[in-house]
Amino acid sequence: MVCPRHNDTGFYRPRKPWETPLYRLVEEYYDEFGRVYPDRFQHKYGFWRPVIRKAVEDYLKCGDLREGFARIRCPDCGHNMFVGFSCKQRCICPSCHQKRTLVTALNIAENICAPVPHRQFVFTMPKRFRLYFRFDRDLLRKLPKLAWETVLEVYGAVLDRKGVVPGMVAGIQTHGQIANWHPHVHALASYGAFTPDGTFIPLPHGLATTPFLRIWESKVFKLLLDEGRITQDVIDQMRSGRHSGFSVDSRPKGDRLPSEAATERSGVATAWRLPRGTPPDSNDWPHTWSGARSALIASFRSAMTARWCTGPRKRIVSRSRSSATGTRKTRPTVSSAVCAGVRF
Repeated sequence: MVCPRHNDTGFYRPRKPWETPLYRLVEEYYDEFGRVYPDRFQHKYGFWRPVIRKAVEDYLKCGDLREGFARIRCPDCGHNMFVGFSCKQRCICPSCHQKRTLVTALNIAENICAPVPHRQFVFTMPKRFRLYFRFDRDLLRKLPKLAWETVLEVYGAVLDRKGVVPGMVAGIQTHGQIANWHPHVHALASYGAFTPDGTFIPLPHGLATTPFLRIWESKVFKLLLDEGRITQDVIDQMRSGRHSGFSVDSRPKGDRLPSEAATERSGVATAWRLPRGTPPDSNDWPHTWSGARSALIASFRSAMTARWCTGPRKRIVSRSRSSATGTRKTRPTVSSAVCAGVRF
């Protein structure tokens, strides 16, 4: 163990979130915002979910020694210090959110994804349907399952095999690039499927997205029709137009290994932000196992030089391996956590 006292690159520096503009803004105006929300914003943005208050309250305690800490002692020189516990909240806390993102990428690359080619999918829907998912979060939770069923059906039909199962990690994204309400699904799926004995069967090169689009469209239509949100007339009207408003984007394509430059600039920032933002150009995505794994690990080690702890998130719809080792639950949420080093 290298004592942080004698290692400038790995020396722990408290984050002090209370000195940031974000912390001061939330601390000063959050209570007032919560008080006026029902009258001014609820009709447009939906009901005030209790999880929001809990996330904000935990964020305001993040790194505060008064809320709990770990005492770290170097066994060689005897140097010790206090490290405040983090809030481990996503989105609201920039520090904890980034740590969770980095370790999620590493966990997916090392423990979840099998060493086979993978492909990214983005499933979106028309604007006229998005409000249904804003005011009914139970509908929102059903979208990853529909995306998974879409991939499963297309893969089975293309490979003409029964019982084959692809690997897939999917997550719900609820906003667009301009912070507008835009519920959609991002998924990372194996470019092929596994037989019951574990044999991987790759898909043909250049598979079109049209079959995925047709099945995804039909499944969302059926979901909203069964829930009584739309009628058959609405479905017929939308299908009669030139474009129904649904889309399935799948990239990158091909089996080229990324160049060293592309691998270096991709890393975790590109690889795991893919299920959370705009897909990059295909030349920037380390989509085969060797390229993706190298980029994730190299970027993780570089970014975590001065970090002692991490923790990820993501909902696993299906796994390329029968089990994902190295994960353990820390909170009763949809996330799992992997901690490296000292928890703080």
